[in-house]
Amino acid sequence: MARPEPDDIPSPHPDPPPDLLQRTLPITDYSSELYRIHRLKHAAKFFGRSRTHRWDAPHGEYGVMYTGGTPFVSFAETLLPAPGTLARITVSATGATVPVSGSMVASHGLARVTPVEPLRCVDLRGPGLARVGADGRLTTGSHLVAQRWSLALWAHPSAPDGILYRSRRDPDDTALAIFDRAGGKTRVDPLGGLKEPRHRELLARIYERYGVGELP
Repeated sequence: MARPEPDDIPSPHPDPPPDLLQRTLPITDYSSELYRIHRLKHAAKFFGRSRTHRWDAPHGEYGVMYTGGTPFVSFAETLLPAPGTLARITVSATGATVPVSGSMVASHGLARVTPVEPLRCVDLRGPGLARVGADGRLTTGSHLVAQRWSLALWAHPSAPDGILYRSRRDPDDTALAIFDRAGGKTRVDPLGGLKEPRHRELLARIYERYGVGELP
């Protein structure tokens, strides 16, 4: 078997550069409507401090609320299983390839997030990555590294409201992690549980987009 070339060996993304606080961040004002998939046991407007998600504060210094530009990407980021984790489960004879727990879906709801004033966000969707000394591994790789970057960006003198990035699960769409200091800039309207009849058509479209088959 041939020895892999250097480019074939994945390397971890570096930590924030020492001069990050002196750099001008790629700030974008974001005013468009957002969506959030949330556990029904929590309020729709919820800034988590679990230290388990990509842009969480490493030691709970602040809370983060995760949102997406569409209900589709919010579902993908929240409820799609990690690739390969359920690979041996056959979910459907109709072509569905991604198994999702029906009880898990039922435990989540949809909410609309409306900026009541523009959110000043670090834009990591394109050239902004290079400007801060990062690359695409930051939005797809280690959560621990991304959390250190989150803290460094949060602590920047420009005091951004959140981080705009391409979804790892659906790169065609944008996700936005909002810091709790921007809580007053957002209105969050709960839209009910995902399994409610009013969301039947939307859920069917989500399942079709991602090839989801629902398990009992």
